[in-house]
Amino acid sequence: MRNLYIIGAGRSSSAFVSKILSIAPKFGWFITITDKNPEKAMAYIGTSNHARANWLDVTNVNDRRETLSKADLVVSFLPPRMHVLLASECVNMKKKLVAPSTLSYDMFGYSRRIPSMDVFFIYERVIKPGIEIFLVSKLLDEVRNNGGVVKSVHNYMSGGGLTAPKSNPWNYSITWNPMGMITANQGTAQFFEGGKYRYLPYNRIYEKPRVVEIPKLGFFEAIPSRGSFFMEKLHSLEGIDTYIRGTLRNIGFCKAWNALIKLGLTDNSYPIFNSEHLTYQEFVESLVRDFPGTSTRERVAAYLNEPIEGEIMKKIEYLDLFSRKQIRISNATPAQILQKAISEKWKPEDNKYDKSIIYAAVHYMQDGKFLKKSVVLTSKSSKNHTAISRVLGLPVSFIVEKYFKENTLDFNAKMTDPEIYNSFLEMAVTEGMKIKYYDEELTYE
Repeated sequence: MRNLYIIGAGRSSSAFVSKILSIAPKFGWFITITDKNPEKAMAYIGTSNHARANWLDVTNVNDRRETLSKADLVVSFLPPRMHVLLASECVNMKKKLVAPSTLSYDMFGYSRRIPSMDVFFIYERVIKPGIEIFLVSKLLDEVRNNGGVVKSVHNYMSGGGLTAPKSNPWNYSITWNPMGMITANQGTAQFFEGGKYRYLPYNRIYEKPRVVEIPKLGFFEAIPSRGSFFMEKLHSLEGIDTYIRGTLRNIGFCKAWNALIKLGLTDNSYPIFNSEHLTYQEFVESLVRDFPGTSTRERVAAYLNEPIEGEIMKKIEYLDLFSRKQIRISNATPAQILQKAISEKWKPEDNKYDKSIIYAAVHYMQDGKFLKKSVVLTSKSSKNHTAISRVLGLPVSFIVEKYFKENTLDFNAKMTDPEIYNSFLEMAVTEGMKIKYYDEELTYE
C-alpha cells in the first residue's frame, strides 16, 4: 500500500482528488486528504474505502512533521506562500513533493539544493508553467528539428474567470481562491525582451498591459508574471531575443485593477483598526485625502485622475466600495476587505461554463522567412470542477501516476522529452481539453 498525502482541500484541488480517487483502487494507493477544515476533505472522499480526511494546520511544525512522516508522496494545493514550509520539511525528511503553483525565490532555492540530496522535487510543473512546458517544448522541437532559429517565445494563460454575468462590468468571476487572485502578481515581474533582462515592479505591472490576439478567441490583455528567467535553461533559450510569460485578462480589466492597487486595496501586510465596525465607504475614505465638501467617490476620482462617471469609477462602485454596508471582519487587511467585496460581486453565472486558456507562440527564422508557430489549449469547467481545477489537476495526476509506476519523480530532464509531453497532451485531449495549432508567415521588422 502506497500512501499519498494531499495537503489542502480547496476548490483548485477538486479535479485532482476526483481523478486520483478513481484510480487508487487499481494501483493499491491509500489517499489522505488534510485541511484545516476536514469537512471539505470528507465531501471529496464520499464513500471511498481508499481515502480518509485528517485535520492539519501546516503552520504547526509538530503536526506538519508527523503528517509528512507517514507519506510516500506529498501533493500540496496550498497557497504559494505556504509551500516553503512543506518544502523545508520534505527536504529534511527526504520526502517527495508535487506542488502546482507559482515558483517563488525561496522555492527556487530549495529546488536548486535538492538534486544533490537525492530528493526529487517537482515544482511549478502544472499551469505556471506546467502545461506550458509541454506545449512550448512541442513547438520548440518542431521548429528546431526543421532547421528553424528561435527568436522569441511568448506564454500567456488564464486559469479561469473570463466568463462573467453581463451585469458585471469587470467581466471577471471568481472561480478559485479570491485571495490568491488578489496577490497573484504581487512582486516584481521578470522577463527577457529585446535581448535584455527586464524588471517590472508590482505598482507598474497593470499600467500598460499588452494586447494579445489569440486565434479564434479574440483579443486579451496580458501582463508579465514572475518566473520567466527560471525557464530559460529548461528550454535551452539562451541567446534568444525575447521570452515572456504572463497572465490573461479580458480587455479593460487591468486599468481598473491598477486603480485598486493605487488605492492600496490589494495590500495584505497590515490590519485596519476597528474594521468590523466600518462600512466600505468609511474604509475607502480612510485611504484618500480629505477635502471638505466632497464625497468619498469624488475624492477617489480626483486621486485616480479619472472621470467620476467613467468606466473605472463604475467598476469600483460596482464592488460596493462606496456603500454603507458594514465590513464585519475584525482586524482585516485591505486585501481581506477587497476579498470579501469581490467574493460577493464576482460570482460566476449559474449554469454557465468557465474556461481556462493557455496560449504559447514561438517566432522563428527559417529559409529567410519570419514565421510564427502557436498553440491554444482551452479547458472548460464541468458540473463538479472549475476550469482551473481541471487544468491544475490533470497534470498533477499525470505526474503522480508516473511516480507510482516508475518510483521516481526525476522529471527535470524529462519534462521536455517528446515521449513525456506527447503522452500528456494525448491524455489531455481524451479528458476533454481542446488543443489547436497554428502556423503563419510574418513580416520581419
